[in-house]
Amino acid sequence: MKSSIDKTERRYQKYSLWIILGLTLLGLLITQITVRSFFIYPIITSSLFCLITSLCYGKAWKYIALKSPSSLTKFYLSASFVRMFLALAVIIIGVFVLRHDRSSMIEFVGVFSGFYLFIMVFDNIYFFTVEKNNKINNRKI
Repeated sequence: MKSSIDKTERRYQKYSLWIILGLTLLGLLITQITVRSFFIYPIITSSLFCLITSLCYGKAWKYIALKSPSSLTKFYLSASFVRMFLALAVIIIGVFVLRHDRSSMIEFVGVFSGFYLFIMVFDNIYFFTVEKNNKINNRKI
């Protein structure tokens, strides 16, 4: 049982890292093509936010899955809620720092929101399939 949880968590970390790296490289490529050097700061901020929150999310999921698998549904809701408020805090700080340049502020919010939404969709799809496979195979994590 522990090995399947470890495997699921490692796979989640690997996939989320690939997605974040792919989004970052795509953003940097677009920055080079459009010659908009300001995009580098929102891309770096978004990448770091997604890396840190995905790492914490995966470790927290593993801990809950090992200690109290029946609480996983509550975990999915509360962890998404916490991540949303952290993202909101980062956006508010970014908007405050960039308050003098409206176009930079909009670009920051757009890039950050894109990263955030993409990672949230990935989390939902990934853990939905994990739970679905566990239900089909009649096992508890």
